[in-house]
Amino acid sequence: LASATRFAPAPNERVLFKRMNIRKFSFQFKMVAFSEAEAKEIKNIITFFRTEMYPEQVNLTTGGDLPLALKFPNVFDIRIKNRKGNNPAYKIQRCYLESVATTFNPTSPTMYRGEYFMEVDIGLSFSEIGALNKQRVRDGY
Repeated sequence: LASATRFAPAPNERVLFKRMNIRKFSFQFKMVAFSEAEAKEIKNIITFFRTEMYPEQVNLTTGGDLPLALKFPNVFDIRIKNRKGNNPAYKIQRCYLESVATTFNPTSPTMYRGEYFMEVDIGLSFSEIGALNKQRVRDGY
């Protein structure tokens, strides 16, 4: 019918407000070890973030073979400051760490004493614990 009459119904669509989106933040870091101690510390930093991303399992029995629930992971309090101690952007509410991405030795395939990566790029993605509203934006978020 539309092809024969060359008319199409008007969509008359409207957008209705449903909810606010949760803000997400991503941070990228390049870590290069100049000593064995620094190479170990880089590995510890990565392990820390990977651990804090996941919930803790609560077991029904002491043996740990029957999971009952998951305890929420810790939240992060992120504060961005420039050299003068001021925030050049907006405040960030407390956040959950959603993902950790690592790239090992992106520029060269060398290992420190054959045991540790010399260079690691790490990407951290966070989501705030709640949505904003106008008052929170006025408060600097």
